[in-house]
Amino acid sequence: MFYTTQAESADVDVYHDALVTAESLLDRVLRAHVIGVRAIQPELGYAHERRLLVRPRRGSFSGLSAEYLRWFEVDGRSREVPLTIEELTPVLTCHFGVGTAEATHMAIAESGALPAADQAWLLNRAQLLPSHRPLHGPDLAILCRAIESAESAPIAGAVAVSNADIARRAAAILGAMTDVFMPSPFRPGPLSQAFAAFHADHLSRVSGAGGLANRARPEGTFVDVARWFAAKRDRMLALGHLWREIEGRGDQIPQVRPAIDLAPATPAGRSVRTEDPSNER
Repeated sequence: MFYTTQAESADVDVYHDALVTAESLLDRVLRAHVIGVRAIQPELGYAHERRLLVRPRRGSFSGLSAEYLRWFEVDGRSREVPLTIEELTPVLTCHFGVGTAEATHMAIAESGALPAADQAWLLNRAQLLPSHRPLHGPDLAILCRAIESAESAPIAGAVAVSNADIARRAAAILGAMTDVFMPSPFRPGPLSQAFAAFHADHLSRVSGAGGLANRARPEGTFVDVARWFAAKRDRMLALGHLWREIEGRGDQIPQVRPAIDLAPATPAGRSVRTEDPSNER
């Protein structure tokens, strides 16, 4: 993205802050993606981190409870890592003599236990360097607002055109890096459409890859039926969201594969940063 030449303007100060924020957070997304970490998890946030990383005092519990057993053994020894919902369920079944369904309900409703996949993602995130840390929901919201601010900066001419194009490519990249369905985090407009189009296209490839993997199995058995159907569901949700994005603008429905060129443009202006973060591989 590019600075304007009127650096003393208050509007440009806000524009500069948006650029710095967008660059920093987008770098984190790309670096997390390169090392094989799920780069965006919009459903998690600070509250989930507190449930996982803030250990309560043993004396704060008045008796044996689901939350106590999540953090401590029955004899009072601390668990190295709190139990997930899947791990806590059989513990509750054993100690309270309830069925699996009721124990699962207790683990969800009466404790701060997280699903195993979410807990693993948060633990991994906490151990990574800040520069490689993937984004949770609050981080993603900040990134999207920064991209929108840079895209709508109060300038005119070639720089504004270039920034709008770069912002659309940034939105498209975010859509192409999210493996499960997520409504567009951008406000309605070109950025939201770019995200929705690339997100639908990416989920189509994920779904297709799952089908190929299943057909490659001996005797036609499925690798993971639930995951395969979940990918199909996510693709249909993404296509429905894309339809609504286009319909709201009164445009024709485009092909599922986006017609946006992700190759860098050559705008007229002074570049703040020219290196490609993917070169860090």
